[in-house]
Amino acid sequence: MKLEKISGNDFEKLIVHAAKMLNSEKKAVDALNVFPVPDGDTGTNLYMTLLAAAEETVKTDATSLGAKVEAAARGSLMGARGNSGVILSQLFRGFARALAGLETATPRDLALALEEAAKTAYKAVLRPVEGTMLTVARETAKMARQDAFNEDVIGFSCSVLAYAEDILQQTTNMLPALREAGVVDAGGAGLVVAARGAVEALTNWQKLDEVSPEELLQEDRNGTAPAAIQGIVRGTIEFRYCTEFLVIGEDLSTEEIKASLMEYGDSLLVVGDDSTVKVHIHSNNPGLVLEECLKRGALTKVQINNMEEQNRQAAQKPVKPLGVVAVVSGDGLVDIFTSLGVDLVIEGGQTMNPSTEDLVRAVDNVPAETVLILPNNGNVIFSARQVKEVTAKGVEVIPTRSIPQGLGAMLAYDPQNGASANHEAMKAAAEAIHTAELTYAVRSSQIGDLSIEAGDFIGLADGDICAAGPSLTEVGLELLSTIGPEEGDVLTIYYGQDIEEEQAQAFLKTVRDRFPDCEVELYYGGQPLYYYIMSIE
Repeated sequence: MKLEKISGNDFEKLIVHAAKMLNSEKKAVDALNVFPVPDGDTGTNLYMTLLAAAEETVKTDATSLGAKVEAAARGSLMGARGNSGVILSQLFRGFARALAGLETATPRDLALALEEAAKTAYKAVLRPVEGTMLTVARETAKMARQDAFNEDVIGFSCSVLAYAEDILQQTTNMLPALREAGVVDAGGAGLVVAARGAVEALTNWQKLDEVSPEELLQEDRNGTAPAAIQGIVRGTIEFRYCTEFLVIGEDLSTEEIKASLMEYGDSLLVVGDDSTVKVHIHSNNPGLVLEECLKRGALTKVQINNMEEQNRQAAQKPVKPLGVVAVVSGDGLVDIFTSLGVDLVIEGGQTMNPSTEDLVRAVDNVPAETVLILPNNGNVIFSARQVKEVTAKGVEVIPTRSIPQGLGAMLAYDPQNGASANHEAMKAAAEAIHTAELTYAVRSSQIGDLSIEAGDFIGLADGDICAAGPSLTEVGLELLSTIGPEEGDVLTIYYGQDIEEEQAQAFLKTVRDRFPDCEVELYYGGQPLYYYIMSIE
C-alpha cells in the first residue's frame, strides 16, 4: 500500500494510536529515571500530555490537517505535565505552525514540519541539554529532510522512526548520568514510543476503522482526572452537584457502572476493582445516581456538593491585588502552606506533576489580579511558566524546586507589596534554603563513588544523591553532615506519611544530639515517598 499524503482524519487516527502505544509503555519509560529514586514519571507525563492532545484533536469539528494539528498543539499546551510534557507541547506547536492552512501533507511537508517542531522546542528551553528528547527530535528532523524526496508517507515514516530509534540509543553516551546508569534518555524514549505507535497505525491502516478514535480514547481516559485543588470552585456549570462515593460489593464492573451513569451528567470517573469502585460525577440528579449504584452494592463515603453555591460564595470574596498558588503533596504540608497565606493548593509534586490546565484552573479561581505560583518541584516550573500564555491574569512564577524552598519563599511573602517586589524577595529567600530529602532506592545503582543497593535508604542534598545505606537514621545523619548545618542555622524536619510520630521524635533527638549548635524543629508533613524532607536556613 502506498500513501502519498495524510489528511486531518489520518492524523487523528495516528495521534490516538500514538497515545495508546505510549500508555502501554509509560511505566517502562518511567523506569528509565537515571537516579534510583521512586519518582520517575517522564513516561506518565508524556502520556498525559499526548492524551490531552489526542482528545482535543478528536473533539475539534474541523477536518483539515492543519486544523487537526493545531487542535493537538492546543490540547498539549493545556495538558502539558512536567518538563518532558512541556517540550512535547512545544514540538506540537512548531509542527502546527509549519502545517497551518494545509488540507493534507506530503512527506516533504512533514519533514519541514518536523524541522520546525525541533527548532521551536529548542527555543523554548532556556538551557538545552544534548542527549535528551530535544536531540532525538532535532537529529530525526535532519534525517527526515534528507528523505523528503520519498513519495510514500508510510515508507518515509518507517525510515524516520528507524533513525529516531538509532539516535535514542546514542543518547546513553551523550550524557554522563545516562552512561553511568546505562540507560537511554527517558524523554527521548517516550517520544520514540509515541512515534512507533503512529507508524504501526500507518502500517496497519485497514484496522484503524475497526474502532473509532473516541472509543480508543475512552479506554485510555479511564483512571485519569485533573489534579485535586484545595478550595477550588468551577466556572460555567451545566450540572450542579459534584457527587462522589464508593460502591462496595461483589463482582463489580467499572464498565457497567460507567455505562449506567453516562446519562446523568458529565465529568464521570469510575475506577476500582471488582469489590470497591470509586464514582465521581457532576449531575443535576445525584439521587438517581445513588439509586442506580445501590443496585450494585453498598454505598459509603458519599459527598454531594452544590458547585453553584461554591461559586456564589467565591464570587462574594473581594478581588485583591495579589494571591498565591502552590503545588504541594502531603496533608500536613498543605496545612502549613495554607497557614502561611497560600490561597489555593494543587495536590501534586513528585510522581504526580499537575498539568498546565490544572495550574490555570487554580490561578483563575484565586480572587486576585495577579497570582504567584510556587511549583515546589523542578519538573513543574516549565508547566507553570506556560500559564501566562493562557490566562488573562497577571502571573509570576517563583522557581522553587523543593518544598523547603517554597516554604522559605512564603516566609518572605508580603501581600502588601507588589508582584515584582514579592517575586524578587521570595526568589532570594528560596535560593537561600538548602534541601535534604530521605527516600529509598528503587534499583541498584552506582552514583559516582557511591554504591547503592535496591531497597537502600538514600539521601539527597539539593537534589544530588550523597548518602545510602540500610539504616534510615545513619543515612539521614550522613546527609545532614554533607550539607553541614552550622551554629545558628535553623534545621526543620518534615516527616512523611510512612513515619510514625514516635519514630520521628526519636530521629529529632538524634539530630539534636549530633548538631547541638543548631535550632532543630519537627513538623508533620504527610508527604508520600520521602520519609523526611529537611531544610537548612
